[in-house]
Amino acid sequence: MKSNSVLKSLTTATLGIAIVVSGALIESVNAQQIQTFRNPTIEGKKVDACVDSYPQGDGCMESGTREVATSFCETNGLSLAKVEKPYATFWEANGTAYNVKKLSYSPGHPVWINTRGGRILTQIRCQ
Repeated sequence: MKSNSVLKSLTTATLGIAIVVSGALIESVNAQQIQTFRNPTIEGKKVDACVDSYPQGDGCMESGTREVATSFCETNGLSLAKVEKPYATFWEANGTAYNVKKLSYSPGHPVWINTRGGRILTQIRCQ
């Protein structure tokens, strides 16, 4: 009987457990569920780390990448994870352009557009 209570305690503990569901790594950190999207996509296209026509300046700087990550999380019904960096990571394609989804402020408010890009997000952490 004692082993059953120990087993029950182990199976109900959530901190530090990670599982993969629908392509997202889900982990429990301080009782908050964090979903890590590896090689995130929107409509089957990679997500570019830069913002097109960004009103705050260079859309490829940290604030632009944070804006992209935040919008990606919101698109999935979540918010950007309140975690230490990195909340998002990317890689430079070194001159290769891919068909991507890019966040654009061209119409005045952020929308996802189809375009070409070379700064590809490899991970976004949402909660």
